[in-house]
Parts: sequence; structure tokens; C-alpha cells
Amino acid sequence: MTKAQYRSHFKALRDRAANEQASAAICRLLLASPVYHAASRIMTYLSFGSEPDTLALARMVLSDGKALCVPVCNPADCTMTPCAVYGMDELQPGHYGILEPAALHPVPPGSIDLVVVPGIAFDRMGHRIGYGKGYYDRFLSQTAVTADTVGLCFDPCLVDALPHDAYDIPVRHIITPSGMLDSQEPS
Repeated sequence: MTKAQYRSHFKALRDRAANEQASAAICRLLLASPVYHAASRIMTYLSFGSEPDTLALARMVLSDGKALCVPVCNPADCTMTPCAVYGMDELQPGHYGILEPAALHPVPPGSIDLVVVPGIAFDRMGHRIGYGKGYYDRFLSQTAVTADTVGLCFDPCLVDALPHDAYDIPVRHIITPSGMLDSQEPS
């Protein structure tokens, strides 16, 4: 299968698997994880469609007194800028209908401790099938980005292997409703 075919296949699986209980389980596991507790500045995507819900996560980051930032996309060059969020009331629909802050307060990428990365599907080595624009791969490949990374997905969207290219940046951890795992290098 091509990446586009994988994307379509796993999007349908994700649509069927998405529910509030599964999203809440993913959020609870992330909030209880050592990577979350070790982080003081967290960047998370703000979910849309059938993605695991990250709005509750964003609220908890703020409630826990941690610094929250979210990506603001620039469709002209498929880049994104992490921007600080101080309250959920600052958010409004932006590019692609995804919530982003109304006032932009850019955050240096090197100051971020944890990046929550979206994906349609992940494999056990941390590779993912995203939406095909490369925003996160570009962002994570910046030399200033040293943050830990975690991908969130529903159980049917975690598989043994996915196609990937040399420029694809794998995540270090994956959380499903069933648990958290560290990505593994192929043996």
C-alpha cells in the first residue's frame, strides 16, 4: 500500500475506534507518565475530527501550572510555530479549522520539553502516518528541538510497521488506551 492508502485505511479505523472513554484513557495515561511529570513546557496539537481528544490535556497542562504551547500552521510553506497559550478562552479556529491562539506569542522551539504529536497511525518503532503535509517532521527536524515526543492513538491504529522515508521523524513514546510504550528500534 502507498502512504495515501494507509492514511485512508487507518483514518477509517480511527473513525470507528474514537470515543470519549478511549480518549480519556489516553489522556490519563499521558498525565500519569514520567515524560509528562518531567516536562515544564508542553506543546500539544489541539485535536479535531476523530483524533484522540487533547483539549482536556491542554486544560490539565494549564491547571498543573505547566507552560502550554500549541502549533500555529503556516500553509504557505507547511511550517508551524509553537505559540504560548495562557487560557483556553484564547483559542479560535485557524488554518484547517484547528484551534489556535488569537494572539500569537511564539515560543523558542528549544525551550519545549515535550511535544505531543498527532498521527493517524503509529508503528512500534515510532513512525507515523500523518496527514501528508510534513508539518511535524519539519518542526522536529530543527536542531533547536530537543524535546521528548509522544504520539497518541487508538489501539487499532498501532501496528508493527508502517512505511516511512528518511525525512520522517519517529516519536519516542506512543500512548493508546491500553498503555504507553517506548518506541523500539528494529532489531
